[in-house]
Amino acid sequence: MNRKNRNARFASMASTEYNTFRFFENKVKQARVIEEVMVMRITKAGVYVMLKAFGVEGLITDSEKQQVIVDSDKDQATINGTLVKPFDTLKIEVVPVNVEFRRQIKFVFIEKIQFMQ
Repeated sequence: MNRKNRNARFASMASTEYNTFRFFENKVKQARVIEEVMVMRITKAGVYVMLKAFGVEGLITDSEKQQVIVDSDKDQATINGTLVKPFDTLKIEVVPVNVEFRRQIKFVFIEKIQFMQ
């Protein structure tokens, strides 16, 4: 891959990230954005989730509002005392934030959704 293709790919990713941020920023101005996500995988970095309604992927990490303890050997994590495994459905709040001149979407864990069996 040459430099031109690589830079085009970076520009495309930056554009997608920016427009996603703007979309959620406008939605948050109207009301809190609380959505369902599905846990895709669990790594040492945190819990990767996919926002079902919009097809946006993100990472739930340790922060002031939530404690994330990852056990990557067992492929599970504990978020605020709640056990989470891949393909679980969670309820999260979408929070757009500016971090060091970068616009990012943060996911804040609310609760795990239990389905009737």
